[in-house]
Amino acid sequence: MNRVTLLPTLTHHEEERICHWFLHGGLEQATDQQRLEFDRWLAENEARQHKADAISGIWNDPEFSAALAAFDTNTLADEQPSPQSSYSSSYRWPAAIAACLVLATAIVLHLAPNSNSLLKLQTERLQTSQYPLEDGSIVDMSSDTELLVRYERTERHIDLTQGEAKFSVAKNPQRPFTVQTRQAAMKALGTVFNVDQRDSITELTVLEGRVEISPITNQSQKTVLTAGQRIRVSQRALGVISHLDTDASSDWEHGLLIAENLPLAELIIELNRYSNRHWAAADNVNELTVNGRFNLRDTNKNLVILQALYGLENHPRAVINTDLQTIYLTLPDMDQKANQETDKKMNQG
Repeated sequence: MNRVTLLPTLTHHEEERICHWFLHGGLEQATDQQRLEFDRWLAENEARQHKADAISGIWNDPEFSAALAAFDTNTLADEQPSPQSSYSSSYRWPAAIAACLVLATAIVLHLAPNSNSLLKLQTERLQTSQYPLEDGSIVDMSSDTELLVRYERTERHIDLTQGEAKFSVAKNPQRPFTVQTRQAAMKALGTVFNVDQRDSITELTVLEGRVEISPITNQSQKTVLTAGQRIRVSQRALGVISHLDTDASSDWEHGLLIAENLPLAELIIELNRYSNRHWAAADNVNELTVNGRFNLRDTNKNLVILQALYGLENHPRAVINTDLQTIYLTLPDMDQKANQETDKKMNQG
């Protein structure tokens, strides 16, 4: 059953405490007991937990860490300062850190703003749902999807925190409709578009109208997509725009997934939303690109297709922390296979 929840608004004190914990050294300086108490405090209020998850997700994101490392490298590469410039250079690194902190804080505050109400919509595995919004817009939610809705006088804002959703937007140029994921910010005036949040990638597909999109950490880098176009976006960069048949673009609504050069790791994310078993993959096949049509409601058939087309095995040795039965895909152990062939030849001889 889909869930609709109205989250309470955080007080200024609550927001300050959470930001201090993650961004200003509270976590690093805390004792085990203080960490336990903080976790309990978060668990008392779902809005607190959402705020904390948003900050932690950005602060620990590999791309954000890479940005910090780049600042560090650039600073160390600078020439030794002259006596006249020692004052300004001594503040160069703190300024870089401050810039990154401001960026992280700005993103997080956008994820959990000070508004009168925050509506959470959620679907479970093997479930889809349609929800009409107050302005006449409609959101169709794929399985295992969560989004936060905040409507204000000048803006209609959606945070897609996980999963996939299609948005059919009621036109209102004076009140822009925006969608944000961990990687991208999107804006539409009146359109139909699909957004898929997959781990480190956001995929936007425009079915009608126009949608503006930019990486979440570089919103000056923008592009506009029109009907029949698709793009994949990371936190720092736009991908290449591709073209598609709009009649086949919302395949998940019909129980299908059409993969075109889709990394196996991302295919597994999609299949996990519709499976009562847990899919996982070995490191040696995560970047394998997959093509084909998959029935989202037939896990066994999908397993047969992947094994037949790509020589994958369902390996039993993985231990996954889940209550669901695990399908662990890997390539055959080539050394073991070679040994088996050798033994076979020796026995034949």
